[in-house]
Amino acid sequence: QELSENLAALATLYRSETFFPKLQQFFRRIYSKQMRAIGWDEKPGDDQRTGTLRSTIIGMMGVAGDETVCSEALTRFKAYVENPEANAIPGDLRTAIFRTALRADEEYVFTTLRRIYEESSDPGVQRSSLMVM
Repeated sequence: QELSENLAALATLYRSETFFPKLQQFFRRIYSKQMRAIGWDEKPGDDQRTGTLRSTIIGMMGVAGDETVCSEALTRFKAYVENPEANAIPGDLRTAIFRTALRADEEYVFTTLRRIYEESSDPGVQRSSLMVM
């Protein structure tokens, strides 16, 4: 967890540097195997730490610019927007999915997050929306 937070901070610092795509490639090498193993959805027997790990990995794959992960996050975000009850995003994944979806379609996701924040009565959803915006 701490390593991922530090790598994400480095990514923020070096986003505009010419070597940033190589840094993203390095992140994809580190996290892609874990992403395949842990997946998007909770499995029987997962404990709370697994959910936190899943969120961290999704977030880091978003930072790494992984097209497959960013696309899936956007798909899940759009499904959530269309029907929040039927397509609920677990609280431990919400911020990671919102943030990764933002990387896939910044204008749509930002505008939609603003609307979600204004219309939602769920403090967790509002918090995640604000954190990502």
